[in-house]
Amino acid sequence: MPRLKTGDYFVILITLLMCLFIFFSGKFWGNRGSESSKAVIRVGDLIYASYPLSKDRTVRIEGKGGHYCVLRIEDRRLDIIEANCPDKVCVNTPALTSTDGALVCLPAEILVTIEGEEGTEKEYDAVSQ
Repeated sequence: MPRLKTGDYFVILITLLMCLFIFFSGKFWGNRGSESSKAVIRVGDLIYASYPLSKDRTVRIEGKGGHYCVLRIEDRRLDIIEANCPDKVCVNTPALTSTDGALVCLPAEILVTIEGEEGTEKEYDAVSQ
């Protein structure tokens, strides 16, 4: 088996550095919404409240069936930090940082999303049926 030369180590090092840069650039500069982004909270089919992501706050959301969730908005991140539902899936869900996902508490019928101003939402490449 041939030994690696100095140039081979250099190529491996550059490749690893590029991979690390791509990974961390997505974490820090990913789609975190515009300055006018807001947290939209729905309970059932109705909009319960809407809060700008620019101001940190903690909000108690009264859901259906006597259930509630406590939502923390901090550093443009949304996180459910407390709930009285039986399974606590919503509490164990990672924080929401972009318009790509949602926080959901099924027993309380609570849905939390991040929405931006018109024209900043992602466009779909295709729709399947």
